[in-house]
Amino acid sequence: KLHRICLSDVPWSCRAMDREQQLAIFQESLGGGVDASFARDVLEAHAWDLQAALNSVLGDGGAAPAPPSSRVPTLPHSGTGNGLDGYGGGSPAVRSPMRTGYHDTLLAPISPAEERAREADRAAREAERQAELERQAEQRRREAERVHEQDLERQMQLQRQEMERQALARRLKQQEREAEEAAAAAAAA
Repeated sequence: KLHRICLSDVPWSCRAMDREQQLAIFQESLGGGVDASFARDVLEAHAWDLQAALNSVLGDGGAAPAPPSSRVPTLPHSGTGNGLDGYGGGSPAVRSPMRTGYHDTLLAPISPAEERAREADRAAREAERQAELERQAEQRRREAERVHEQDLERQMQLQRQEMERQALARRLKQQEREAEEAAAAAAAA
């Protein structure tokens, strides 16, 4: 946890402190895991001006002028120099990352077993989703088939009723003709 200290809030009598006290306050302000030699180098680069050193490290913009580049502390070069190993190559133009002990725990690294378990969960969810989609498609197909069968049955019923009506109309005409023929035969006799 970072503690910000503003020396304007500190009584004047406390400002005249020895370098070990300044070093302790500087380290405490940046967090307990700050390397003492790094903290000492930063304070020396700012002529033991605690406020300027804190502003420089904590990034409080233009609160204090930047120290000359010849006085910027550098870390010993033991890495690749590309900045990816935490050392930055010892260049005074690029400040190396601070060693504060901070670890981002929002997205913790996962083990291969956890990754496999997550992938299995994703695959299972995808399989369930695919099975649900197939079930819904099959249900829609069955419903469409049922509606089609009902439509065909209704059409057959309408055709049957029409055929029965036509057969009845033919039978009535046949009976009328037979009745006319019988009346004509009775009138002729």
